[in-house]
Parts: sequence; C-alpha cells; structure tokens
Amino acid sequence: MNLISVKDLRQSEGGRLLFDDLTFGIDDDSRIAIVGRNGSGKSTLLKLLSGQKTADTGDIVFNRQLRTAFLDQSPDFSADETVADFILKGDSEEIRLIREYESLQSSAGDEGGLNRLSELMAEMDRLDCWTLENRIRSLLTELGINDLRPKMKDLSGGMVKKAAIARTLVPDSNLLILDEPTNHLDIKTINWLEKYLKSVRKAVLLVTHDRYFMDRICNRIMEIDSEKVYSYEGNYSRFIRLKAERAAAAERETDRVKNILRNEAEWISRGPKARGGKDKKRKERFFSLQNRLEPVKRESSAFAVEARRLGGKILEIENVCQSWNGISYISDFSFSFRVGDRIGIVGPNGSGKSTLLDIISGRLKPESGT
Repeated sequence: MNLISVKDLRQSEGGRLLFDDLTFGIDDDSRIAIVGRNGSGKSTLLKLLSGQKTADTGDIVFNRQLRTAFLDQSPDFSADETVADFILKGDSEEIRLIREYESLQSSAGDEGGLNRLSELMAEMDRLDCWTLENRIRSLLTELGINDLRPKMKDLSGGMVKKAAIARTLVPDSNLLILDEPTNHLDIKTINWLEKYLKSVRKAVLLVTHDRYFMDRICNRIMEIDSEKVYSYEGNYSRFIRLKAERAAAAERETDRVKNILRNEAEWISRGPKARGGKDKKRKERFFSLQNRLEPVKRESSAFAVEARRLGGKILEIENVCQSWNGISYISDFSFSFRVGDRIGIVGPNGSGKSTLLDIISGRLKPESGT
C-alpha cells in the first residue's frame, strides 16, 4: 500500500535551493534513508513529509490511512516537564486517561486519590486502554526508563533521546519518521532499536550518520546532491558501490564533453572566414555542451595545523570523584593522557560519560581529585 506520493517537489530555504523536481513514493514496506551533505535539506524533507512544513511547489499526497510518528533530532520540552508528561503527551482520550492514571499511581494514596484511581480504572476498562498501557510499560522497561517522575531537564542527553524514542513508538503508527535516531544512544540501545525496527510492520524514513545502522535497516537510499535527489535500491553498502559507478560514468562523460569542447574551441578561434559554413548551429552546440558539464564538486577545506613540540604526557588525572543527586558516577579515577592517544569513552546512557568529558576539558570542577 502506498502511504505518501511525492511529485515535482521543489524547496528552498533562506533563498537557497535545496532540491528540485523530486518525485518518489513511500510504501508500507519502505525502509528509506536520506543521505547528503550537512545543510543539503535532509531534515527539511522529513518535516515536509511529516506535514510540519509546506512545500514551495509540487504535490505531496497522503494516504487517508497514514498514521505518522515523528522523532525530532532535538526534542522540545518545558522546564518543569516530567518524563511521564513528555512521553504521555497527546490529546487522545486513551493517552489522557493513562497520563492521569500514571500520575495517581506515583502520588500519595489519600482517599480522594484512591476514589479517582478506581474511577479511572473503570474508564480505562471501558475504552480498553490496558493494551496501550501495557505496550507503554513494555517499551519503557526495554529502554531502561524505570522512573517517570524526574524532570526532563535533569536527564542526560542519552536518557532524553530514550524518552523521545518511547514517545515516538507509543502511538499506533504505520510510518516512523526518524531524524538522527541513534544520536546520544549507547550501543545496547542502538542494538535494541535496530531489532525493534526490523520486527515491526511499519514503513521507516530516517536520516542518520550511522552507516552501520543504515546498512542493517534500510532497503532504499535517497541521496540529495547538488539540488538533485538520486534513489538507490538496496542498503548503504550497495549505495556506496552504485554511487561510485555513477561518479565514474559522470567523469567519463565529462572527459568526453571536454575533448569535444577543446576541438570546438579551436574551431571557434579560427575566425569567421576560416570556420566556413554552419557557423550558427555549431556555436549553439558548443554552448550547449558547456552547460552539460557537471558543476565542479566542492572540496572540503583543508585545515593546516602547525605542530608544536610537546612532551609525552599532556594531561594527568588523579583520584577524581564526581556524584550527582547522591549517586556516585566517577569514583577515584586516575589516568595519564599521552600525545597520540585515541580514546573512546563507552557506557550506558546516564553513566557519566559527558560529565567525565566536562571534567577533562575543565568545564566542570570535580568534587575531589586533581
């Protein structure tokens, strides 16, 4: 079943053309990744397809049975919003009942609260909310979200992303639109999300820089390049191979056109008398060939770094300790950093990785240690 049909889509941002003449469809079994340079319009395209933005020109036709769930790259939440408020945000009666039910479950059990809880449970029975409530509970358990009372602003980046994923997966959708779903996630959660997306019968449209995630999830890659969109059937590895073939073919065509232009330029330079007949048509052909040359690709800037002589040891940490809200995250940590070290810090979301980076960079003073 086709969920979304796109025809002749054109979009600009800030006076700059992002893409033009875009035509494609999303079916209920599509697993599509959108790739391209930063600023090429990937997130803008996701917002167009989720109905958050309106296209400059072109048509986007949504199936009446389409139910979209959108994961934003940077989730918005208010300063006082709890995890429960954030995850159970919605206007449906079922979500409203579950939100109130969870709030009463976590509050003190006075007589009035117990009476209202009894009324809520009767209403939830009537609307069969328990299936949805069980699905929410299962998702939260699998994502390691065990407490819904903390404020969102107090969570680590990884825990915020987990809460956003839970909120995205709660509704009964048939299209998941995911903007950088693996950002801030630990390896365990990325593996869980990958298995989840493989197991559900939903279409998936995503933007990610995680090539391994794309390789295992996607069956089509759409690349935004120089205001055009190229579609490749298959996963990311096949896309890389086909893109290289396309680039090689384009280079061969460019070389062929350059050779023709070189000969035509010599002919034009001879002057009107030496050129002979068919002067106008041949000049038109010359300028037409010039326009066919692909634009020169932008090369990434090379940054020259002036090397300095340094000793072997550049930073030393001794007996550093750090806690938060009474929970110890870093305990008696000592380490010497040396020139040339390439170090990865791994651990579950909320374990203190970013806190350790803040201490190392001097943005945060440790509770103890030097």
